[in-house]
Amino acid sequence: ALPVPEALGGRPEADALRLAGGDDNALLFTAPAWLHPTITALAQREGVSVHAIGTVSAGRGVSLSRGAWPPSPFA
Repeated sequence: ALPVPEALGGRPEADALRLAGGDDNALLFTAPAWLHPTITALAQREGVSVHAIGTVSAGRGVSLSRGAWPPSPFA
């Protein structure tokens, strides 16, 4: 039997979330922009997908420039 986290207890979609809501792991890394073509070629050769999701710039803190952080489905 799959355990039911307390946050899911009694929710109608609990079974779907338990069966399909597992870990989706991804590797997050930074690289200089000039390596983008090389990284893209390597990913294509190895059959994995890569996505540029942001930039690193000088300064302090973290900012999200595409809007608000999405709400948690478990809230």
